[in-house]
Amino acid sequence: MQDMERYRKDNQSGASETVLFKVKPHHKEALREVSVLLGEEYNMSDAVRFMVLPYLDAFEKAKNGKYWEGAITMTKGYSRLGELLKAQQKEVAQATMNFEEAPA
Repeated sequence: MQDMERYRKDNQSGASETVLFKVKPHHKEALREVSVLLGEEYNMSDAVRFMVLPYLDAFEKAKNGKYWEGAITMTKGYSRLGELLKAQQKEVAQATMNFEEAPA
């Protein structure tokens, strides 16, 4: 779970600002589901960060004329989220000795 450790450190790396926004009930449920899949140490705010930050990083690159870097940055961010979700599912499946449910 090396990526999760890195995320925790990144998450604690300095000043941040709270941003509030409204979501529809089905989106809130999806965020809750992602946070559960990530593990009990993560909440819906973490799920939102995992999904939004790749877009913001890509925007920063594109704003500076680096469109390809922005696209690659966004793709890497979403790949990382997918890897974290798979790793967590595998860990849960192994902990419950249900190896059939672990993703390949």
